Amino acid sequence: MTVYEIHSKDELSTKLKEAGNKLVVVDFFAPWCGPCKTIAPKFNNFSTTYTDVIFCKVNLEEVEGLNPEYDVTAFPTFIFIKDGKQVASFVGGNADAVEKLIQQHRGMQQQQCSGHAPQ
Repeated sequence: MTVYEIHSKDELSTKLKEAGNKLVVVDFFAPWCGPCKTIAPKFNNFSTTYTDVIFCKVNLEEVEGLNPEYDVTAFPTFIFIKDGKQVASFVGGNADAVEKLIQQHRGMQQQQCSGHAPQ
């Protein structure tokens, strides 16, 4: 898979609509941010590990208007969106925590459909 670089608010909206019921993980970053640079290769690797998840990156130095909508107050901020709704967020460069949230939320729809309660 790939990590989609988002260059506008409209482009992100389109990507979210295209995702349908798939989990979308959006990495809001700034190019000068040290933790953003550190976690970037791991975020890219997630896209090859979790092929049923859509991964996007938004450089908030270039894309305006998304800070208030997603309450981005620090970098990096990861927003997890499923069925058009934010289901989780995480601030910081802890790749293990981001991966746990991916694992937790990517299968929400499957768990609901199968009748098994989430653990």
